[in-house]
Amino acid sequence: MQNFLLRHCREQSRFTEKQVAVKAGLTIKRYQALEACDALMTDTESKVLGKLFNIQPHYLWQSSAQLDQLQNAFELLHLQKERINNLTIGI
Repeated sequence: MQNFLLRHCREQSRFTEKQVAVKAGLTIKRYQALEACDALMTDTESKVLGKLFNIQPHYLWQSSAQLDQLQNAFELLHLQKERINNLTIGI
C-alpha cells in the first residue's frame, strides 16, 4: 500500500525522498515508511509536511490514518479467512 497523496505532493514539488526527509527533519527511513504506509503519521509530521507541500496538514494526516485503517481491515480479513479455512478443514 502507498500514501499516494504524500507521493503526489513530493513529486509535484520535484523533491526526492531524501530531500523531503531533510527539509522535514525526518530520517529518510521514516519518510519512506510514511509514504509506504508502514507508519502512521504524527500530528507534528503532518504539520511540517503540510507546510513543506503547501497543503492543509489535516489532509495528510487523514490520508495516513485512513490508509492505516484500510491496511488493518485487510489484515483482519486475511486472519478471518484463515480461521474459516481452518474450521472447514477440521469438519
